[in-house]
Amino acid sequence: MRKYFVTAMGVAALALSTCVALADTTPAPTPPPTTTGHPHVAPWHAAEGKPTIDTGKTAAAYVWHEGDVAYIKVTDDIVKGQIWGGRIEVNGGTITNATRINDEKDDRIKQPKPNVLEFRFDTHMGVDGVKFTIVKDPNTTVKHPGIGFRIRVAKEPVQNLYYGKDATDGQSPIYFNFAEPKPAPAPANP
Repeated sequence: MRKYFVTAMGVAALALSTCVALADTTPAPTPPPTTTGHPHVAPWHAAEGKPTIDTGKTAAAYVWHEGDVAYIKVTDDIVKGQIWGGRIEVNGGTITNATRINDEKDDRIKQPKPNVLEFRFDTHMGVDGVKFTIVKDPNTTVKHPGIGFRIRVAKEPVQNLYYGKDATDGQSPIYFNFAEPKPAPAPANP
């Protein structure tokens, strides 16, 4: 009798652990940083200005903004294209006016919440993207206001993520902090 009880307990434990593991497969929201020194955190001003995009040369994602309008463009070096996907989440603001760039038949964007944007692109034409407006809440009580990007290609986190006009090398997921001030320009030499 004892042998059957132990076996039944083992089967029940295995079933419970399997249910817990399968319970939630939705992507986790991009967490706000705890420190500005985190390797995947950058100031939002560092993503300012459009980088040069090497369409069709390498699998890469580019993130930048011009004022309150943000952009993501993805490109790859595979002629038949690849599936790209991602999630953008603003902490301390909302996303408006989301528009696809180089729209193709299987490309989609979805906004499940006012501060979240999800996308899926199939890069048949070499480059796809989305542009959107960020509306920052001046009265936010969020400790680290900013925007997080989680971008993947072929279901893997993208290895080549570049941001801002200098195409600074980053990693996915990345979080841009709105609160970090832009450094003052260096004084001119007399």
